[in-house]
Amino acid sequence: MDHTHIVQAGDLDRYAPTRDSQSVIPELIYWLVKQSCPDLAVCRIPYGDAVNQSGKDGLVETVDGFREFVPKGRSYWEIGTGADPQSKATDDFKKRTEEIDDGERADSSFVFVTPRSSGSAGWNEPEQAKWLERRKDTGWRLIRVIDGVKLADWLREYPAIGKWMATKIPLTAKLGGLSTATEHWDDLVSERTADDPPFPPKLFTAGRTAACEALQALFEGKTQVLLLFAESPQDVADFVSAFLAGLDRDTSQLFSNRCLYISDEQAWRSIVETRSAHVLVADPALVWKLRKEPRFRQSLVGRAMLWWCRFVEPGLGTTRKSLSYEVLRRHK
Repeated sequence: MDHTHIVQAGDLDRYAPTRDSQSVIPELIYWLVKQSCPDLAVCRIPYGDAVNQSGKDGLVETVDGFREFVPKGRSYWEIGTGADPQSKATDDFKKRTEEIDDGERADSSFVFVTPRSSGSAGWNEPEQAKWLERRKDTGWRLIRVIDGVKLADWLREYPAIGKWMATKIPLTAKLGGLSTATEHWDDLVSERTADDPPFPPKLFTAGRTAACEALQALFEGKTQVLLLFAESPQDVADFVSAFLAGLDRDTSQLFSNRCLYISDEQAWRSIVETRSAHVLVADPALVWKLRKEPRFRQSLVGRAMLWWCRFVEPGLGTTRKSLSYEVLRRHK
C-alpha cells in the first residue's frame, strides 16, 4: 500500500458537488501553498466563511514556487468546485485579463484549480491543453490548470494534509503504521469524560522548556535529528502532539502538516519517496530494524527525524527517566 496516496482524484471528483467543498477546497489550496513555499511573501486565499468575498480567489507571491503546482513570482488564483469547470475558468480568466494591465500580466501567472477530473461534469486533459493553447498569447507569464488528478498528486507530497482532507470527504479507510500529530492529540482529548477537568497542552510541556526549544529548532530546520529520552514512546508522542497543539493556530497547522508518526516499514518507505521535507517521529523498533540499511541514512537527507530512547548509548550518559533530549547536528 502506498501511504502517500491517501486521497485520490476520484475522491476529489466525488466530493466536488457537495456544498462543503466550496469552503474546504480553498482551505486545502491555502495549506498546500503555505506548506510548499517557505519563502512566501504573500498568500491570500480566503476560505471558510470568507469564500464569498468579491474579487480574485487567491494571490500568491513566492520567489521559488513549487514544482508544477505553484508558479514563481506573483500568481492570481481562481478556484471552482462546480460542474463545467472549463466555463468557470474561461469567465474568471477573461475577468482577470481585462482588469490587470499588460505590464503586471507579463510578470504574473494565472492558476485555475478544480477538484474535478475528466468525468461528465469535469474537464479532461486534452480539452485543458486546447484551452491553454488558445490563451498562450494573452500576455500572462504562465497559465496553469490544476485539476483533481494534479491536486491528488500534490497531496501525495503532504500525507498529513491528505489525512486531514480524507476526514473532510470523508474517507473511512485506515492506513496502518502512519498517523499525524493532530490525530494523536485528538485521540488524547477524546479520552476525557464530561466530568474531567480541561486538558491543556501545558499538561505535557510544563517544566520541559529546553526540550520544547529543541523541538522548535527541529521544526524550523535548525537541527536534523532529535533523540527524546522518556519512559516510553507514548510519552514522546504525547509530548510532540501537545507541543504542536499549544502553538498559535497558523504555526501549529504549518508544523503539524509536516509531522508524521511512523511505525510501519512500508509506511516509512512510502514517505521517504516524497520530495518534500517532513519531521518524522519514528518508532524505535522501526529505527532499530532499518538502521543498518545504506538507504536508511540516505533517506533522511532533507528531512528531520525524532525518536525515543530509554537508554543513552555508552559514553553519552546513564538511563534517563524524565523527559530530556539529545540533539544530533547532522546525519552521519
